[in-house]
Amino acid sequence: MSKTLLYSLFTFVLLFLSNCSHSLDKGQILPFSDASAVWENLQQKNELHEKRIALKGFISLDQLRIRGNAFHCQLVDHEGHHLLHLILEKGRKNSLKLDIKNTEKANNLHYIDIDMQNSYILDNEGNNIPLQQNILLSFNIRYSKNAETKKFVQLQVTEDGKHAFFEEYAKKGQQYYLFTADSPRIDSLHP
Repeated sequence: MSKTLLYSLFTFVLLFLSNCSHSLDKGQILPFSDASAVWENLQQKNELHEKRIALKGFISLDQLRIRGNAFHCQLVDHEGHHLLHLILEKGRKNSLKLDIKNTEKANNLHYIDIDMQNSYILDNEGNNIPLQQNILLSFNIRYSKNAETKKFVQLQVTEDGKHAFFEEYAKKGQQYYLFTADSPRIDSLHP
């Protein structure tokens, strides 16, 4: 083997091992964790773009979708109002462990019955957290940008209450942004 190939292979292995041991940091805990404040401070502003932030809330399985190796769910506030969409990869950390009792396929949909007592959240250390428990979710917030102009995509509410998740707060004419919650880290708020 040539020295260049050996050096490249060694570098690749070193980078791979360093990425495997890399743990996710906790984000800056925001002073709010309710739907009205999320609408006002995260949906209507984009100053936190590419920052690591954290919100307190509960994982909701009401609109759970399982696609491939990922759970698509929501973080909700203490009253059950939507805060953000969340994609959790199946795994041993920062994920969900769902005990599925029954499944049924009908009308091209796959229905599942989850045993809530035997299902739980896996935190950043791999510890079990009850589904009903308040958590701290840290994530990198990334706002959508136009591919050509590189400007943030801004949407407008067309009628009062005509926003799929923030209907109580969205007023006609208000501008808002879409964002993703990347690299989620889950921590328990209870010792």
